[in-house]
Amino acid sequence: MGNQHSSELPPYYNADPTNEATHHTLSRYTDLASDALGSNIVAVSDEFFAEAKNLIKPAAPIQDKARMTDQGAWYDGWETRRHNPKHDWVIIRLGYAGTIAGFDIDTAYFDGNHAPEASVEACFVAEDDNKDPQDYPWVEVLPKVPLGPSSQHLLALWNPPTEVFNHVRLNIYPDGGVARFRVFGNVKPRWSLMSAETILDLAAVGHGGRAVACSNAHFSAMGNLLLPGRGISMKDGWETARSREENHSDWVVVRLGITGYLHRVELDTYQFKGNFPQAASLQACYSLQDNPEDDPDCFWFQVLPKSRLEGHQLHEFPVELKDQPFTHVKLSIYPDGGIKRLRVFGRRCTEHEVKKCLQEREPLASSSVVMEEVTTTTTTTLVAVVDDKPSGVSSQASPRKPAKSGTPKKSSKNFRPREDDDNDEDYVTVGASSGSRRNSSASGSATPKRAKKSKTRV
Repeated sequence: MGNQHSSELPPYYNADPTNEATHHTLSRYTDLASDALGSNIVAVSDEFFAEAKNLIKPAAPIQDKARMTDQGAWYDGWETRRHNPKHDWVIIRLGYAGTIAGFDIDTAYFDGNHAPEASVEACFVAEDDNKDPQDYPWVEVLPKVPLGPSSQHLLALWNPPTEVFNHVRLNIYPDGGVARFRVFGNVKPRWSLMSAETILDLAAVGHGGRAVACSNAHFSAMGNLLLPGRGISMKDGWETARSREENHSDWVVVRLGITGYLHRVELDTYQFKGNFPQAASLQACYSLQDNPEDDPDCFWFQVLPKSRLEGHQLHEFPVELKDQPFTHVKLSIYPDGGIKRLRVFGRRCTEHEVKKCLQEREPLASSSVVMEEVTTTTTTTLVAVVDDKPSGVSSQASPRKPAKSGTPKKSSKNFRPREDDDNDEDYVTVGASSGSRRNSSASGSATPKRAKKSKTRV
């Protein structure tokens, strides 16, 4: 199952040819089947030895030989009884509707009792559809593939379907065990159902936000920053290793779900009491690339100066350049530590607004004007969390005056809308008429406490 492609080979390839399961092809996508996103089991053919809900746990599978059940050894996964005359299956409702790029079918610790083969089907079903799940309009996305014992099978699709799905069905042949099942893809919100004036979290995973790069994720994954809610432990935040270098900083780049105008940002250090960063800053950019670190013409603008953080608290900051459209943000923490959640509140841009704003910026971008920031004071609102009951506390950040920096020339290729901006035409569904059930929004605004305007390159 190497990374080769011809009409005679199956429509998938090994996304992790090194078998190290790190930085694989699918790692830049969101696991749409994770229960951290609200996914749940709709129906299952059999779960005699172990429950199907284990399949969608976000944590890696573990083996606990000390724990036993009436049926024998306990496995952290889904396991059916033997001798099924047909095959077993499980239907999962995805937390958010989206497109599918590939799968991870992990048989960790199932050796001799693993499922020898599997296939995957998908469909979109409206909220008010009362059909039997077995009668949903299923479409085969991954044909029958062989599975090995105690192995991770990262399978990327050569030509991912453009349809939007909100249900998947994992079939195993004929029976056995699977530890974890990941459905990698991109969340596709129905922007046409939301007012363009609504203030919402543009970075939220439910609105299509994705963490695309980071300097370090030693203790927990960067994508956790964008999950719903405040989580249950430090493991579902983003935490880096301890640095030992002077003037060190860690960073993470987030692609917003849609191009937008930024209003305010929230940084939550909930449950990080002795390992929170001392300070943080935020930059933003407009780029057509998935990861602007790969875009030589990308230019980062400072929207939040380096600001002090406290442990186990929710911090709210106003941001600068509220009249500029951005596609990505870059959070830097000093020198290292853990952040539970990043919220980037703002208003989405329509395609017309993006074109107009970028056309107005083009003459400035082609000049050599030097900008200087006016030094002011930023007020930070801290909400202390004690036994999950917030109470308001305010603190004052110290004034700072950044160095001058020039405005570089920008390529004209960056002065056009992103392909997925304010466009529902590519929301093709199978047997569907409505969008994701979890497109939540938040309202609010903030008045900036600092004046324009700083440009810094990183």
